[in-house]
Amino acid sequence: MREINFTDDEIIKLKYLIDTINPGPRSKFTIITLKKIQTCVCIAHNISIEDLTGKIRTQPYVMARIDFCYLAYKYITQNKTKIAKAIGRNHNSGIGNLLKKTPSLKITKIQKILFNAS
Repeated sequence: MREINFTDDEIIKLKYLIDTINPGPRSKFTIITLKKIQTCVCIAHNISIEDLTGKIRTQPYVMARIDFCYLAYKYITQNKTKIAKAIGRNHNSGIGNLLKKTPSLKITKIQKILFNAS
């Protein structure tokens, strides 16, 4: 039988691929809700939930709403009316406009908080 030699980087990549393909018992499912996304967005943007659902239209609050809409649309539902009601809006046209905008640079931080929190 032929001997195969791997570098350390290749071994790390192979272990990652094996864990991805066949996760062991240590992996668990993460349940994501609109409320959980709201909380994670508020933590990352350092605002309160009342500010997220409020009527103030300054940049920090609008960027938080854009991030919330992006994550809710991506992970929970594609029903814009449900997303609008979660942030205190009653029209999905505003949510459609928020979804057209690019999420902030904090989106990766929010996703890490969302998926690492239990």
